[in-house]
Amino acid sequence: AGCDRIAIENPVGYMSSYYRPADQYIQPWMFGEPYEKLTCLWLKNLPQLKPTKIVEPPKRKVFDSGKTMATWYADLYGLSKSERAKARSKTFKGIAEAMADQWQALQPIQLSLF
Repeated sequence: AGCDRIAIENPVGYMSSYYRPADQYIQPWMFGEPYEKLTCLWLKNLPQLKPTKIVEPPKRKVFDSGKTMATWYADLYGLSKSERAKARSKTFKGIAEAMADQWQALQPIQLSLF
């Protein structure tokens, strides 16, 4: 892209395998949100985000098999497939606020969030 600064945000998955390793890995609980969702950031000419308010990560749901999953994520299985996909794709408010607060002084800025 012809932008001076770029931030691409995406959960761990396809891009990490087929593009390149992320520049930073963050969790919502590092930014005041009591949720767990490992999120990758690929950054071009932007500093890594600094945690703003670390809160206790929530307890994970434990299944009979012994496997665990973030409780908020497991709770989504009651939704339709499209509603579940929409809910899982959200960028948590604390992360979005940290991006805005920490990167706003770096004018001009154009963010691409995927």
